[in-house]
Amino acid sequence: MLEEGLPQGSPLSCTLFLLFINDLPDLLTLEKALYADDLAMWHSSKHPNVSRRRINEDLARLGKYCDEWKLKINYTKTVYSVFTLSPKVAKQKQNIKIQGHQLEREENPTYLGVTLDTRMNKSKMSKRKQTIA
Repeated sequence: MLEEGLPQGSPLSCTLFLLFINDLPDLLTLEKALYADDLAMWHSSKHPNVSRRRINEDLARLGKYCDEWKLKINYTKTVYSVFTLSPKVAKQKQNIKIQGHQLEREENPTYLGVTLDTRMNKSKMSKRKQTIA
């Protein structure tokens, strides 16, 4: 018997999950992309400290939302990336956390099957074999 959550493989599971999290985008203040159960958030600023603060604020909101609705965050798949042309900023470690867990930095994150280059180097990406799922 299922007391919480959605049954795996049910034809209605995806639709029910989307209805369940329908209010989540309104809660978050940052720019975001939400596709099924994948969420990407970002903030642009000349000052990394401003972006770090704003991202941590929204991650705190997201953590409270997940606690309230009994959703589990997969911390091993939750990462952050810094997109910059500045070598100095690229080397800085950011203190990005959700629910007390320090997030790992991903140099070339993949979102929905697309690998992104944090240095925004188009020629580097064209040499890499790309697979889009």
